[in-house]
Amino acid sequence: PAHGRSASNLPPRAATPFRVTGAGVRLKAIGRGCPRTYFATARIFANKPGTVRYVLRSSRGRKWTGQVFVNFRNGQGVYEATYDHKFLVTKSTKESFWIEVDGRKMGRPGQINARCMSDRTN
Repeated sequence: PAHGRSASNLPPRAATPFRVTGAGVRLKAIGRGCPRTYFATARIFANKPGTVRYVLRSSRGRKWTGQVFVNFRNGQGVYEATYDHKFLVTKSTKESFWIEVDGRKMGRPGQINARCMSDRTN
C-alpha cells in the first residue's frame, strides 16, 4: 500500500535493555550466644540475564560490595542471583541490612536483633 508499511520493511525492534527489577536480603544466624556468625543472602532480580554490581549496607555502617551474574530463571520467569555474605556479631546489636544497585535502595531491609549475655553487667 502507498501509505502503509509492510512487515518486511518495518524498522528492527530495539532490544530490551537489562534492568534490575528488585532485590532483597535474608539474614540467618548460625549458633547461639556471642560471638555469633550470620549470613546475609543478597538476592537480585532482573528482567533478563546480566551482570549486577551491588552494595550490601547496614544501619551500623557495615558495607560489602559485590558483583553477580543474574542467570537463573525462577518459576515465575524472573531472572535471579544470590550471594552469601558472612559476618560476625560480637556484642548485642539491632541492625538493618539492605541492597543498593546504582545508588538506589532496593526492596525491604532485613533486620537482626542479637542479644549477647556478655554485654550484661551485674
